[in-house]
Amino acid sequence: MRYQRTKLEVLDDAGPTPSSEQGCNPYAQRGAGSTLRAPSEDTQRRTRTDLRKLSEHIKKMRELEARKRSDGED
Repeated sequence: MRYQRTKLEVLDDAGPTPSSEQGCNPYAQRGAGSTLRAPSEDTQRRTRTDLRKLSEHIKKMRELEARKRSDGED
């Protein structure tokens, strides 16, 4: 008994192609099953967090906790 592989073919029903001037942007395409949503106008942008300030705060809190532990051990 010989195993026969199924022959695969490329079908030529790819749909409309973009013109050379437009190019192709897959993120701009919205089909029936698309989960992309346009951002609403009332959404506000969050300000960026200054990570240096956060890092300094964490260091200060750790130093304070270390001092409290060392004072409690005496």
